[in-house]
Amino acid sequence: MLTQACVATPMTDNLGSSNQTPVTKTTSEQTVAVTVQIPLSLAKLIKRRASQSGQSHNQLILNAIQLLLGTETTEQPSSQLVTLEDLTKLSARLSQVELLRDRLEDLEGKWAAS
Repeated sequence: MLTQACVATPMTDNLGSSNQTPVTKTTSEQTVAVTVQIPLSLAKLIKRRASQSGQSHNQLILNAIQLLLGTETTEQPSSQLVTLEDLTKLSARLSQVELLRDRLEDLEGKWAAS
């Protein structure tokens, strides 16, 4: 049995954002509301990752829980999405590796010459 929920009233979550657009969600089972207290630093990470991935905070958290528990999800978990921040970090790391490679080649050349 499919359950449809339509939220049309302005809602503000504890992560500091407001959602005023109606959202219709179809799920294959009933849902329940759960309140969890998390550190502020984690709340900020959730807010940033949800914004980067285009997901709601709720969907991001739900996907993370499903991934942790090993249950199937119809959407790709946000932890598997590549973000601009991920690419920036990867680019910086690649630059470091290239510098180390160049230095190693220099050292190998000096060692072979001696």
